[in-house]
Amino acid sequence: MTSIPQAPSKSCTKIVPNYHSITMPFKRGLTAHWLDAQCENLPALSEPLSNWLFDSASLTKRLVNHSNHFEVIVLNQSQSQLSPQEQELFASGDIACREVLLVCDEQAQVYARTLIPRETLNHANEQLATLGNTSLGEILFSDPSMRRSTIEVCQFNDLSPLAMMSQQLLLPSQQTIWGRRSMFYLQDLPLCVVEFFLPASYAYSKNLL
Repeated sequence: MTSIPQAPSKSCTKIVPNYHSITMPFKRGLTAHWLDAQCENLPALSEPLSNWLFDSASLTKRLVNHSNHFEVIVLNQSQSQLSPQEQELFASGDIACREVLLVCDEQAQVYARTLIPRETLNHANEQLATLGNTSLGEILFSDPSMRRSTIEVCQFNDLSPLAMMSQQLLLPSQQTIWGRRSMFYLQDLPLCVVEFFLPASYAYSKNLL
């Protein structure tokens, strides 16, 4: 008697979100209460979370090392509106905004928002203008002129636009989402990178450093 192949169980099918329907969390720019590692007001952090937040090495390389498949999903790349706090970071008002997800094994790990002044885009490193789905970290950490500022961190609660984005990404709810920012300089020209560790990120694992 010939056996009939069984259809795969629906319960085993992984549902992947439609990344390009995601609502951007900071349409009017990002304003946050930023703290550095020495700030007295910095809440107590678990060792793994602190390690991920204040690690000055390449986040891209670290995520690649923790996953079988790493990819960059570009959500937005345009002249987005900036908050007054963001505008204060740069001398020029002509700023390009790049928003991406860093995805490991089909799970969004990090939402990154990068602000690049036009002068930096045109003169710092020609690869900045043609990134596509290439990770920005690959460019930054391979450029011998790169300098990085002190890392600052912030937190958003479960009612924030970041939490709403996490729901659209089919991620579990979480009371606090942590992020970090720092300025990078290529040929002494600035850009700002902000990275938020989304719920279920490796950064929140108690045992994963």
